[in-house]
Amino acid sequence: MADKDFKTIDEQIEILRSRGLTIEDKAEAKDFLLRNNYYRVSGYSLTLRKNDVFAKSATFQNIEDIYNFDHEFRHIILHHIETIEVQMKSIYAYEFTKVYGPLGYLDAANFSNQAKHKEIVDKANQQKRQRLAHEAYLKHFINDLHQEIPLWAYVDLLTISDISFLYSISERPIKETIAHRFGLTMNRGPEILGQYMHSMTIIRNLCAHGSRIYNRLFEQKPSLNKKEQALLIRREDGTMDNAHFFGFFLIMRRLLPAENFAEMKEAVIALTEKYPFIYGAAGVHPSSTAELDEEKFAELRVLAQSGKIVAIGEIGLDYYWEEPDHETQKKWFHRQLNLARELKLPVIIHSRDAAKDTLDIMKEEHSGEIGGVIHCFSYGKEMAAEYLKMGFYLGIGGVLTFKNAKKLLEVAEMAPLDRLVLETDCPYLAPVPNRGKRNSSLNLPYVAEKLAEIKKCTPEEIVRATEENARRLYRLP
Repeated sequence: MADKDFKTIDEQIEILRSRGLTIEDKAEAKDFLLRNNYYRVSGYSLTLRKNDVFAKSATFQNIEDIYNFDHEFRHIILHHIETIEVQMKSIYAYEFTKVYGPLGYLDAANFSNQAKHKEIVDKANQQKRQRLAHEAYLKHFINDLHQEIPLWAYVDLLTISDISFLYSISERPIKETIAHRFGLTMNRGPEILGQYMHSMTIIRNLCAHGSRIYNRLFEQKPSLNKKEQALLIRREDGTMDNAHFFGFFLIMRRLLPAENFAEMKEAVIALTEKYPFIYGAAGVHPSSTAELDEEKFAELRVLAQSGKIVAIGEIGLDYYWEEPDHETQKKWFHRQLNLARELKLPVIIHSRDAAKDTLDIMKEEHSGEIGGVIHCFSYGKEMAAEYLKMGFYLGIGGVLTFKNAKKLLEVAEMAPLDRLVLETDCPYLAPVPNRGKRNSSLNLPYVAEKLAEIKKCTPEEIVRATEENARRLYRLP
């Protein structure tokens, strides 16, 4: 394969323009590319382009904003991973020393893998030699006291990867005690903590080296216990989607002290408020309602009052899966509808194989007074008419392009255009011709084209109308 030709910054700018990207300030764009590398920057444009063609509204400023958001987000994450690392080192040193003494870490017999133990010790000894001239605590032990470094000082020579590895080759009783310190008291607690620390090593390295976190699909996916898995989105085949950063976020929630996790959440929320392209919805999906309690619901109420939260959702009922039980789902559906009413926010309704119960509860709660959208609408004309009568919008996505989408085609035909919004259900339900692939907003033109065909108008009219509908629905400027 031939090498790619070198491109000057000016040539890079022209390539971006030729692909449809609007660049209003060429000098600023050139400076940004020089400081940040064209290849690196291109990853931040993935949500703005399909293959090499940018969306009509895409600008270079959009790329800069996404890049800067990711930069600040990484620093928040890195700061709190440092807390996890320091905490792990401290707990490990305390619990290990309590059993084996301050120098017990030097004895390979205290570990399950002697060869791997030697690797860690040798690496730390190399660090010791390199840092001896500069670190007062090393001089104190080696030059003043003429003794080996106790474990509580030795761990400072280790990286998060090293301490994670040292934990992994420790004897099980030590690992159990440490896992219990992190609230992992189940039989598999020691193994789960080892997996969690490995995941933190992955994220720490990505953040420390400036790698993109935003919209990243992680090849090394985090291993989660059942409680964490319950909070993930289920794919169509029932498996859990743990390829995104949210899985790592759940691990940090487990490992961080409550006050530190609260601090991290507040920092992330403040970051979303800083950037104009980010809005959010706050709610607990019906498949995760088993995890809800009064304390978490109180947290949801606080989160939902953030200035960038424009809806309560996804909330509703999902009877496709056996768990959580129907009564649990109904209970929290009622509570979240009332929360939306209290905060004067629209709702995003998820309803799967639960048509009657969803509608009954929404009528009972007078949800027409709240307003919102029936997300990824999948029922027939009669049910659509009920929701339209209540003043709700219907969410139309990639399913509209499927061959077996007879019911949705009928709904799209009968529903007024001013009550429809376009959706992706990303990363699922990509429209034809990309069915089965990861979905994104770049696939919406296919949905718009199909809807235009049904409504006998142009795709441009569909885009214009549905954008106005979405702004009205979420009360956006």
